[in-house]
Amino acid sequence: MLFYPETLKTVREFRSLTQKELAVRAGLSQQQGLISKIESGKIVPSSEQLDAIAFALGYPSRFFTEVSVPASGLAFHRKKTALSAKLRIQLEAEAKLKKAILSKILQYDCRPNLLSSDEIKEKSPQEIAIMLRRKWKLSPGRIDNLVKVVESQGILVLKYDFGTPLLDGFFMPGAPCCLFLNSKVSNDRLRFSIAHELGHLILQHTIPGKGAEAEANSFAAEFLLPQADIADDLKNRLSVERLAELKKKWYASMASLLYRAQTLELIVPSYARRLWTEFSSLGFKLQEPALDIPEEHPTVIRKILQLTYGNAPKIEEIASKYYLNEGDLRNCFNSI
Repeated sequence: MLFYPETLKTVREFRSLTQKELAVRAGLSQQQGLISKIESGKIVPSSEQLDAIAFALGYPSRFFTEVSVPASGLAFHRKKTALSAKLRIQLEAEAKLKKAILSKILQYDCRPNLLSSDEIKEKSPQEIAIMLRRKWKLSPGRIDNLVKVVESQGILVLKYDFGTPLLDGFFMPGAPCCLFLNSKVSNDRLRFSIAHELGHLILQHTIPGKGAEAEANSFAAEFLLPQADIADDLKNRLSVERLAELKKKWYASMASLLYRAQTLELIVPSYARRLWTEFSSLGFKLQEPALDIPEEHPTVIRKILQLTYGNAPKIEEIASKYYLNEGDLRNCFNSI
């Protein structure tokens, strides 16, 4: 019997169950270490065991023999340090499950329009950002709708409530390449998060660390706030009021604009420190004024679903056809 152990592990982690808790729910707790052996591929469950496990997880048994979830984990997230490992694992599992479901029901085989390894070889993150803007035929200055741009280049975008403000978003490479965004994050921060994660993807990072994060930040800064276009805006004497004006112009946070002025050496360090102190006293380091930066919404997945299943897709019929959990499928539809 064909069986995908990583699919089982993903659903279990999404349900936030330990291996022991799943065994108890499935009535298999007397078989010591059974779930661990199954998930590691050491054994294949019997039909009876699989039926019990699938029932405990709320899925048809055939889901675990028909749907393959990729085993690769996510190395890069734009997150805050307070995010617990348990919640991160659950959010990763949810994203992997959504991607597997979409891959099954969309039959989407478009590949993202990225730069090749040869093109980026021995190039700095800033140079690569300039190259990508050129490859994607982006006009100088502000990118009005970054989500639309990313979708137009073959990347699927899902935007939904992660249930925590501690994680902004992340890419999941492999076909189809997916970008997952937290709908509860401010629009200016979310735009930088998209560019930051795009940097990890384009720069082909494989090992997390401070170096990779610094490179992704450099890429994002140049991609969103090109030096050739923004230098004049940052040369004049900056103030909190001026940074607020530039935020509305560039759809970028005041903090990222100030940091950009520093990295481009367009502001003296002592005056930059004064502005950061003023930021803190105003509470802007915790939350800046929103200033009505337009919210960006994904559209491509919904359009594909409408073309395939009509404007009112019958969730129960699709779930039955592809051996999916109806509630999880509905949740996936609500994420687009």
